[in-house]
Amino acid sequence: MLTKIRFHPRDRLWFLADSNLEKLIIKCEMYVAGSINIEQLRQLIKEQIVNKYSKFHWVINPDSTIKYQDDLDFSYHITQDQEINLLKDKPLWRFNISKESDNTKIEFHIHHCLLDGLSLVSLLRQLAKANVSDHFLTKPLRKQFNPGIAFGVGIGVIKTLLRILFAKANHELQTGIKLTSSSRPILTGQSIVTDFEKVLAETVKKKITSPKSLIGVPVSMVTNSQRVKAGLGNFFSFLPLTVERGEHIFSDLKTKKKTREVLSTYLVSMFIGSLPSKLGKYFVKFISSHIFGVISGVYVSSNVLKILDKEITRINAWAPILDGQHFSITTVTYNKQITINEVSRV
Repeated sequence: MLTKIRFHPRDRLWFLADSNLEKLIIKCEMYVAGSINIEQLRQLIKEQIVNKYSKFHWVINPDSTIKYQDDLDFSYHITQDQEINLLKDKPLWRFNISKESDNTKIEFHIHHCLLDGLSLVSLLRQLAKANVSDHFLTKPLRKQFNPGIAFGVGIGVIKTLLRILFAKANHELQTGIKLTSSSRPILTGQSIVTDFEKVLAETVKKKITSPKSLIGVPVSMVTNSQRVKAGLGNFFSFLPLTVERGEHIFSDLKTKKKTREVLSTYLVSMFIGSLPSKLGKYFVKFISSHIFGVISGVYVSSNVLKILDKEITRINAWAPILDGQHFSITTVTYNKQITINEVSRV
């Protein structure tokens, strides 16, 4: 049975950015010590994810309407030794497991209009049945709000739009995409936030060749528990930061990560996600063409997690990029190591 449901603007924004539902695919890999039984994995995913979150039943139509699909084909959504291709007439997510020596690789692909990277962390914790405390690179902004913020937010919206308007637009780039990954241990005594900033500063500095380039930084709007209660989705502000004279962005990031700046960009994205399709697509394309690259970081756990009683040894995740963007870098912090995952044009 198919039943129509509502597409929230914060999720619809990512449909407008990729109405063909082909490019904005979040990709994740988990390496597990030992073998995983596919039937047990299907049952685990059904119990811990599919039965809990309605988004995993969504079928998205070309006109951005959504239908709810009751009966899912788990032989399609959770496979073994197959290449992952998402079919548009089915919910836009799939798992695949494959054997690698004595280990198992679990791949997971899902479209961005269903959830963001931090919601992906919630799913990993659900599968691992992890009882770990919330820990994100930003504190929830809801506690910082006050009655006098409206004027400041209005000024922040204007500044955000002007920053994008006067940023250097990217020319059309190659269509080829390359995914890479590397890892390193977190330095003793160094905080996760400091390590995240240091790693990305080194990487981004090599990529930025012209002044006034904009880097997009996702900033979480809610805690992990709030995401879960809301049924997952896209709960972040996409903060555009200017890279001046080849310097890294993190001094700018620390000053901009305030309620006014972050809330302003969130409201802009919600507004665009509410527009008629043609107008919304135009604004998304305009903004994305002025974003040179995207950097983001997710924290999973400081300890080893298990799935079906098998230890997860490593986790990789890649945030997608839009036409005109040069790269995205995603760091995943897990079990005292930080993995640097990059999507770049080739």
